[in-house]
Amino acid sequence: MRLFIGIEPAGEAKDAILGVWERLSQAISRQGVRFVRPEKLHVSLAFLGDIAESDLPELKTALERAGSTPPISLTTGLVGCFPDMRRPKVVWMGLGGEVARLRDLAARVADAAKPYAPGFDEKPFAAHLTLARISPPSKEIGRMLAHLDLDFPAAEFPVDCFALINSKPDGTYEVLQRVPLTPDA
Repeated sequence: MRLFIGIEPAGEAKDAILGVWERLSQAISRQGVRFVRPEKLHVSLAFLGDIAESDLPELKTALERAGSTPPISLTTGLVGCFPDMRRPKVVWMGLGGEVARLRDLAARVADAAKPYAPGFDEKPFAAHLTLARISPPSKEIGRMLAHLDLDFPAAEFPVDCFALINSKPDGTYEVLQRVPLTPDA
């Protein structure tokens, strides 16, 4: 099973993200630009790679312990690009608010999952939500983005759980577990 751990936006945050997604999809839809399908939009906390199904019960228990923290208050943020706006490969939305606490949660989740994830992705955590991927990187798309008004009003993005998600071979996602954020008892 190919697994990752993510946060699914809901409510006002999801509406705001979808508004930005729609605007961008109308403005920069070109060959080579692949927008993340709306139902797959998420904030990645950790990519685990292939996990043996036999390890799933222990992984779920470890993740429940990682959820022992109060809910986190985030806001949607500005739109940006990796590696930069001149020749973007990824278009993303940043997050504001309690980002340091989100980073701490990502570290807790990573520590809990690593023993079960031989292919764990060690990339440093960046608080963002991927909206589109561009292949190959495009100066044209960068110029188009530079001329768009990408300053959107922030929306509340409350985080009260995270999800263990199976990225299935057919391209769909299956939530295997939702872990509520709860303060230590």
